[in-house]
Amino acid sequence: MIFTILNDVFEDNSASTIKVLDTIWLSIGERHTFYINNIDDIESLHNSEWFKYLRPVYREEVEMYITRSVQSSYPSAALIVSNQSKDYYTVTEAREILTKPVTLDLFLK
Repeated sequence: MIFTILNDVFEDNSASTIKVLDTIWLSIGERHTFYINNIDDIESLHNSEWFKYLRPVYREEVEMYITRSVQSSYPSAALIVSNQSKDYYTVTEAREILTKPVTLDLFLK
């Protein structure tokens, strides 16, 4: 799933938001794609406490996603994370969606 996180989430430097962002980032693996190409969102990400304290290997991974996002033309993100808009998913809702294991339901006749 392609997802993006809007600047209001990165600007919320509360311990609970940082913890949820850590959980999301550590669990996305190859199942999901982080997409961010809005300059305000990127700036907020770079200035966030979450980003500042990420391990270097994860910061490099975030930078790779930024570069890919800016250089490519992905379709719109399927999951948009914002704590300020009722039209999008909160960071907590996004964690539940992005960390949920993939299941296949087989229906046999």
